[in-house]
Amino acid sequence: MEDDWLAPAGSMRMLLAKLPHVAVQLRVLSAQELGTRADHFAWLKAPEAVATSFFIQLDENLHENC
Repeated sequence: MEDDWLAPAGSMRMLLAKLPHVAVQLRVLSAQELGTRADHFAWLKAPEAVATSFFIQLDENLHENC
């Protein structure tokens, strides 16, 4: 989430860097994409955009590996 003060993008990148053998992609969603505030908790009240983003990426990854 773009305005997530509990898990900012820089912290997420540092955490993901500890997994060198894992292919990762970090996507930061904006308030406009979410349709609500882009913070740690607000998206839970309207999770459709996060779920859609997740499943689109999952589908793309599955098709790349087939």
